[in-house]
Amino acid sequence: MGEEELLNKIKESSEYVKIPEELEPKELEKKLKSRSRKTVRLFGALGTAAAAVLLVCCIGAVYRVNHVERGEGQEDFYDTASADMAGENQEESAEEIGENQEESAEESGSTAKPRTPKNNAGDLYQVAGDYSQVYQALAPDTDDYDTGMATGAGFVEELAEDVSSLANSYGESGEAAREEMESADTAEGTAAQKQEASYSKTNVQTKGVDESDIIKTDGNYIYTVSGNEVTITDIRERDMKAAGKITVEDNSANVSVVEMYVDGDQLNVIVQQEETALQEGNAMINSPDPKYDTVEEEDVDITQGTEVKDYAKPLDKEGATYRLVYKNVTKLQTYDISDRKNPRLLGTVTQDGFYEDSRKIGSMVYLFTQKSMEQTGVENEQVISREEAGGFIPLVNGEVIDAKCIYIPEQGNSGLVISSTDTKEPGKVVDNVLILNDYAKIYVSKQAIYLYHSDYQGSVKTRVAKFSLKNGEINAVNAASVTGEVYDTFAVSEDNGKLRILTTDWTSSEDSNNLYLFDEKLNMTGKLEGIAKGEQVYAARFFGDIAYFVTYRNTDPLFAVDMSDPKNPKILSEVKLSGFSEYLHFWGEDKLVGIGYETDEDTGSQEGLKLVLFDISDPAHITIQKESVIENGDYSPALYDYKTVLADAQENLLGFGMASYQDGKDNNSYLLFSIEEGTFKNLLTADLDQSASLEEYRGMYAGNTFYIASPQSIISYDRNKNYSRIQKLEL
Repeated sequence: MGEEELLNKIKESSEYVKIPEELEPKELEKKLKSRSRKTVRLFGALGTAAAAVLLVCCIGAVYRVNHVERGEGQEDFYDTASADMAGENQEESAEEIGENQEESAEESGSTAKPRTPKNNAGDLYQVAGDYSQVYQALAPDTDDYDTGMATGAGFVEELAEDVSSLANSYGESGEAAREEMESADTAEGTAAQKQEASYSKTNVQTKGVDESDIIKTDGNYIYTVSGNEVTITDIRERDMKAAGKITVEDNSANVSVVEMYVDGDQLNVIVQQEETALQEGNAMINSPDPKYDTVEEEDVDITQGTEVKDYAKPLDKEGATYRLVYKNVTKLQTYDISDRKNPRLLGTVTQDGFYEDSRKIGSMVYLFTQKSMEQTGVENEQVISREEAGGFIPLVNGEVIDAKCIYIPEQGNSGLVISSTDTKEPGKVVDNVLILNDYAKIYVSKQAIYLYHSDYQGSVKTRVAKFSLKNGEINAVNAASVTGEVYDTFAVSEDNGKLRILTTDWTSSEDSNNLYLFDEKLNMTGKLEGIAKGEQVYAARFFGDIAYFVTYRNTDPLFAVDMSDPKNPKILSEVKLSGFSEYLHFWGEDKLVGIGYETDEDTGSQEGLKLVLFDISDPAHITIQKESVIENGDYSPALYDYKTVLADAQENLLGFGMASYQDGKDNNSYLLFSIEEGTFKNLLTADLDQSASLEEYRGMYAGNTFYIASPQSIISYDRNKNYSRIQKLEL
């Protein structure tokens, strides 16, 4: 049976099956680590049977896949002609937009006109002229399965190789810039903190760019997310105690808190909301007949921006056909928590789509959501009004995104919505854009957003677009394309506005790796190709003009590349050792810590978690200072989700969770180390119960107390008394 026939069979048999959100194609892509390099972990940790079950689940959802992956701006960006940054075509486009700005706003009926005309992102994304262009771009591509991710190996085989990441669901590693070398890669809050003692912060991709998380501390309180609640725990005294709680409710929808930010006396809560209703044809039913009990929630009126995500079997009612439809909405709610016992809601930003990610730079929060889009019936496709656009264009704060803020490729059936809001003015949207793309990954520096995705047309390429950020305004700079695929988000980095990107090209007879360098306008300045043939990039970090990255086949070479001459990058040195590192973290100014697996050099089988300390004081002569293998360590979320790692060189603390599958039992624990005299010293090994998943635990400190927190409990330890246990507080 061919792939197309197989997919048709799956589609027919799955027509009335509700696909879980986590198995949606875009969610699968978020969780997939690249190709076969993770397969060994799936079968080592979960076993063949579990992997088979996951594969069946994935195949059940693939009929809805199109392309899974198709395919810092400078501060003075707005002080010069912004169009110049993207070339002559950009300038011409900007002029046209500027001339027709007022007229186009009237045509679209939008009340959210961009303050600065939007630029094209090179030849990758073009600013839409009107809603009709967007509508046409949503036309289905009947050749998706032939030209998309099925290129090369068979589609099902590709899923089998990639499904290990879905089993783990750990997210991706992030990216860090030069400032990571200082302490723990943690973001600084903008408000003055009351507690003078130091405290840990969320491990982030780029210093100065904060990231939301399920657990936070400000040194005085610990904030935890569980379901639709945020619990605030007072840790100012030795004995912890409840301080307050925020409960998010909506009688018309299923609501859950996803993540949050804490900044002084302000709490920014990200809420995911799923609304449900019946649809008759293209019209929504505001009051479905009670005898049709397909919908369990209360009646919901969704008149705009509805996506048919999944549905029950159509029902015949007096000649009409009904189906169950869902709409995902993401909210950013800002609370005043100066009185922790009585938090006060200050404002809400509402944005269509499933929550993808967010970033906070100073007081500005950037919210990313993914929205499935499809054509709807309109009377005249050539002239689409704002009201008609509300049927397929996402809404931000209840308003349709302006056509002049929409970027379209040749085709796409999903939109990435990006909005910015200044938390000093809660509830107010500064800017928003919609970028059509089947799925793009995100890297955010202090001054720019980079969107990149893999393009499998023929040979694999990574296509990347740069969008500048200034005062919350989002505008394209340029786009570029490089050979190969990005396997680790740490492999994308910006330094002083200049992008560096590491890829692996797997389309030839053997894998090879490449490094590409760009200037502020995203013009390529230099490259280094064909590195470590037969191996793949597993982990990367950039420090100033030096790129460090790990490749792997059966041994783990760590490379150091000099990028000081952007036209001619050169390999300075490499050091080989057994196993491989999945996560790298700078430790002070002359050390690099690696967390990964020890493996048998002949068979590649895993032999436990491995910590490595590299001496990088002389990048031309990297040495291995210490290797430490945790033989009963079968898995750690630290390898795939950097937010679960506590890494603070100033406090000399390295902590992460670990799972052990020994003797048929699952045992979870939290490990805390210091690095003393070039070796890893274990400070604490704490057993974790099964009340929370391993990925939900966070290690953190405030002053002389260390905490292991989850949505269900917080355990405190005395740092001055050999980490003796103080208290466990159930939440």
